Amino acid sequence: MMRRINGQGMKVCNTSSRSILLAPTVVPLAGSDREGLHSVLKRICETNQLTVNAVLAGIVLPSLKTPQDRLTKMVSPVHLINRGCLVSIKLVAQLQELTGMSGLSKLTLQELVGLRGIGVLAITRYRKWCPACFDDDVETAIGPYDRLIWSISDVQACPVHHAMLQSICQSCGAGPFMALMGCDLSGRCPKCRGWLGGKAIILDQNRDEHSRYILWTAQSYADLLESPLPAQSDVSQGVKKLIIALAEQHFDGAKSRLAQAVERNKSVISTWLTGHGSPSWRALCEISFTFQIPLSDMLRGLTDGVALSTARHLPLAIADRLSRPRKLPERRNLQQIRSFMARVECGELPHIVTLEGMAERLNITGRELRRLVPEDISRLSKVLADRRITIRKKMIIARDRAIREEIPVIVSNLLNAGTGVTRRVIDKQLSIVGLAVRRGEARLISQLVQSAIKDNVTTKYSGNK
Repeated sequence: MMRRINGQGMKVCNTSSRSILLAPTVVPLAGSDREGLHSVLKRICETNQLTVNAVLAGIVLPSLKTPQDRLTKMVSPVHLINRGCLVSIKLVAQLQELTGMSGLSKLTLQELVGLRGIGVLAITRYRKWCPACFDDDVETAIGPYDRLIWSISDVQACPVHHAMLQSICQSCGAGPFMALMGCDLSGRCPKCRGWLGGKAIILDQNRDEHSRYILWTAQSYADLLESPLPAQSDVSQGVKKLIIALAEQHFDGAKSRLAQAVERNKSVISTWLTGHGSPSWRALCEISFTFQIPLSDMLRGLTDGVALSTARHLPLAIADRLSRPRKLPERRNLQQIRSFMARVECGELPHIVTLEGMAERLNITGRELRRLVPEDISRLSKVLADRRITIRKKMIIARDRAIREEIPVIVSNLLNAGTGVTRRVIDKQLSIVGLAVRRGEARLISQLVQSAIKDNVTTKYSGNK
């Protein structure tokens, strides 16, 4: 296996066709036990004794055209690895070429994401896990691995063990963690390397309605992964037919009463039925739970179970979230926003160097700012990026100058006091004056210290003579 070393001294995987990575054992593809693509990536790294950073720097980030200096904390597109989108396609192609594995696209949510007539499937940025699943994995030959279903935002429980998914390490209390970290080990905390298995919070379906809803949602997604719909299926007609059947069965065809039962406005239901809008995954899960109709049957438009369905209420926690009054959008003065951006661009406000800082001054979110003035933001982003680079260069030059001026003084004081000039003492004295030594500065400081010692000895010798 060929490897190269990048500028930061990190081992980086070479993506040439001659490089071959050892492939781990493949987990059988089955419903809630299906492995996620990000988990396979971690196990490939473990099998080949490489860090996740190393493989991402050699495979993922170049394919995404992302700078390789952003490796300590993974960049935002990486959490979409399990989604089945362009990021997943590129990673699957690279991994299959390097490992000889096949069918890795089945380890993504492309079967659910590809469905038409439904909202966007939300993927969580942060990892979740079931401690009971990790404990079971220890007894298998494959070892611990992350399930694909855990990456879905709406899934909060394990459909196998009926346990709440965890996001905080029980050993050190750290978390939540990003979907992928620089040095990751399956089943281990990225911070303390503690075991993520152990005590799990078991949900009792007979205890409260909210537990039943959480488990129902988790099982619904597990069933869809077990028996997925055909690729690129349009589910809008099936959902429409089933909503009409439910309204006829329980409310004599009154759509307003059905909307009230699922905590939605009548206009929202109307947009679904007329095709002017699509229901979200969460909305379908809530309808599925309210009438006890399997989510897979709703997507397929199967009305056989409507006669046996029962109308119940959503859990209070869910209903309370839906009934909160929405904040009305504020009117924005675009002329005032552009005027402020012009001041930032021409340098009148030099302390603003990021779009987030500018958005905060305007009392607006960065996302809304990009939506309102996309062209201006695109131009200003380049200006601010160049400004940050210039500031960074000036800071580096100023720090270098300060270190070069401070070390001769420190060395002279140490020699006059008869104290040994050691690296630890030099680092401590630099920290006192606000110049804590950084990685990569050791060689420069050693050279400056030796030069200062030599100059002091030469001066002393010349004075004595």
